[in-house]
Amino acid sequence: KIVEKNINDVLNTSGIDTQTLAEASFDTWLKYYRRNENSLNAHINYYTHGAVVAMIFDFMILDATNGKRNLDNVLQKLHADYLSNPVEGITESSLLQIFNSISGIDFTLYFKKYIHTIEPLDIELYVELLGIQLKNVTEKNKIHLGLSTLWKEGKLIISHVDKNYGAFKGGLSAEDEIIAIDEFRVIKNFSKLFEHRKENETIDVLVSRQGVIKSYKITLTEDSRKNYIFDFSTKTSSKQAALLKKWLG
Repeated sequence: KIVEKNINDVLNTSGIDTQTLAEASFDTWLKYYRRNENSLNAHINYYTHGAVVAMIFDFMILDATNGKRNLDNVLQKLHADYLSNPVEGITESSLLQIFNSISGIDFTLYFKKYIHTIEPLDIELYVELLGIQLKNVTEKNKIHLGLSTLWKEGKLIISHVDKNYGAFKGGLSAEDEIIAIDEFRVIKNFSKLFEHRKENETIDVLVSRQGVIKSYKITLTEDSRKNYIFDFSTKTSSKQAALLKKWLG
């Protein structure tokens, strides 16, 4: 369940096409802990994103060594090297050498792709090595405005707007107070005011922005967020079954 949540959090982060994992790590103290209303659109969470990439590398090592080694061996080697020479430190090139020596494969391109670019993570490909399938259980034909809200002193305030959905594209912004939708005063469960509508239809959203009343036409967009769960196939090879047992063990 933890791994499923990590995967979904990573894939549903709107900044996944904007910031690399290396950049997120480098900018940690400048941006990650100084978040603003646009952080989710511009940045990724290097904790969960890093965990998913680590899982991919773990599966790759398991597959390459027929289950004899995994990411634990990389960490153990790092620890042993530190104990033998605490002042040496670790560079990316020395880390790469350890990955290569433990796995017997060249991780150069994988470091580049999954740490230094915003290319897709290909998670489905790597979980398949263990006979796992990702099953998307997102409800079909559901609309999503792409905004987060909070009730503050009796007002419905937008806290975040996702750049991939209609609210952002239609002009709504964080800190806007939503007053009415299609001339109906908003309620706490305000999605009931438009959940019967269909994709590409428009709704009128009345907001107060810094005291100025504004009206926006928002096009309803399909909810494309992933909700993956693990589906453990019963038709696996003996190698896949052995690797899965090693991972879960």
